[in-house]
Amino acid sequence: MATFDPAIEIVLAHELDPSDPHRIVELPGDTGGLTKYGIAQNKHPDLDVASLTLADAKDIYQRRYWRPEYSEIGSQAIASKLFDFAVNAGPTQAHRALQRALRACDAPGIEDDGVLGPRTLFAVNACRVEPLLAALRSEIAGFYRTLAATSEARRPFLAGWLRRAYS
Repeated sequence: MATFDPAIEIVLAHELDPSDPHRIVELPGDTGGLTKYGIAQNKHPDLDVASLTLADAKDIYQRRYWRPEYSEIGSQAIASKLFDFAVNAGPTQAHRALQRALRACDAPGIEDDGVLGPRTLFAVNACRVEPLLAALRSEIAGFYRTLAATSEARRPFLAGWLRRAYS
C-alpha cells in the first residue's frame, strides 16, 4: 500500500527551487502569495510561512493534504500523483481527475464526484497501473490547460503545470 514518505518527495521536487530549496517566493499572478516549500501564506493564514522549516512543511503536508485513503491505494505511483495534484489543486479536483481517469480501465459506476470512497478505491486497485497513471496525467494536464485558457493571469504557469502533470 502507498505511504506518505515517497509521495512527499515528489511534491517537494515540484515545489522546491533546486538552486535554493529554502527560498521564499512571491510570484506575480500567483494567488498563493508568499510561499515557502510550496506552503502558501494565503492558503494558510494561521501560519508564519516565512519561518517554516522543511520539517514543518512536511508535517503540514501530511496533516492537511495526505488523506488516509491514499494509504489504501495499492500503487505508490498512483497515490503519489494523486497527492501531488491534491496539493496543487485541492483534493476534490484530484479525486475527480482520478475518477475520470478510471474510464481508461472501464471502471463501471464510478461518478466523478470528487469523493475518494470505497467504490473508487476498489476501482483504482483493480485497474492496471500504467493505463491509469497515463490517464490520470492526461486528466491533470487538461485541468491545467483549462485554467490557463480561462485566466490570462494563469497562462504563465501552464508550462510548469504541464511538466508537473506529466512527471
